[in-house]
Amino acid sequence: MTTTIGELNRRIEILELHEERDSFGAVVGNWITVGRVWAKIVPGVGRENLINEQVQGIQEATITVRFYPAMSLKHRVKYLDRYYDIIAVKDKITAHRWTEIQVREIIDGIQCETEKS
Repeated sequence: MTTTIGELNRRIEILELHEERDSFGAVVGNWITVGRVWAKIVPGVGRENLINEQVQGIQEATITVRFYPAMSLKHRVKYLDRYYDIIAVKDKITAHRWTEIQVREIIDGIQCETEKS
C-alpha cells in the first residue's frame, strides 16, 4: 500500500533518553524531544496480558513518517498525551522515502517509570 504525503496528518514528537547524574551521583534518565515530524498513525490490534497477577492492556500501532534515518529502537514516540515504545523501524520498500515504525503504547507507565519526564 502506497503512502501519500497528504496522509501524514498527525504531528508526533521523537523522544530520546538522556542520562545524567544527580547530586547524589545516581544516574537519572529524562526523555527529551529531539524531533517533531508529521506522521500517519494506523492503530493495530489491542490485547490484554496477565502480568504480575494483573491484567494489562497492550495497544500496538504502525506509524509512517518521511524517511528518518536517525530513528532507532532507543527512541520513543509521543503523540498528544500518549507515549509509545518502538518495537521495529524499517525503511519502507528500501527506497529511502518512508520510515515505518512499529510501536507499542505505554499504558499506566508499565514499560518505563520515566514516562512523564
